[in-house]
Amino acid sequence: MLSFEKYKSLCLKISYMEIFDFPYLTKVIYTIVTVFAAFILSKIFRRILRKSLVSLPEDAAEKFSFLPSYLIYFLTLFVLLKIWGFDLGNILLSLGAFSIAISFAMKNTIENLVSGILIMMDKPFKVGDEIEVKGVKGKVEKITIRYTVISAGEAKVFIPSKTIANELVKNYS
Repeated sequence: MLSFEKYKSLCLKISYMEIFDFPYLTKVIYTIVTVFAAFILSKIFRRILRKSLVSLPEDAAEKFSFLPSYLIYFLTLFVLLKIWGFDLGNILLSLGAFSIAISFAMKNTIENLVSGILIMMDKPFKVGDEIEVKGVKGKVEKITIRYTVISAGEAKVFIPSKTIANELVKNYS
């Protein structure tokens, strides 16, 4: 039978555990510190990248400066999942298979983005130049990462960056 002294001792142990033993407190503290560190790191890397991309147009540099932030937050997600005890092996395996499927589905879009980045860095022409690509001759109105807009007579022609990167471009300016 349970004596009063044993009952009192058991109650004190339970109340002590409830008050002072927080099993998730360390996880919460690690989570807060990790998120704060990720936020600070993303700000630092964004500033560094923005300063190094002065050769790109301002809007493109602003867009590219967010890439380290996305990468840092993505890695932070994995750190947080590990802190909270999730099995990262299965998650990474699933993400690997998913990324392969997405890369095949978005092959042309990715090619256009990479070609657009190269065009913006190489600067073979600028807005206002008279160019010819694949038999289309006109004045460059807008250069984006995915396409270039050429004014050919009364029509506006949108030429994908991949086409410009892979074809002969004549610059008449």
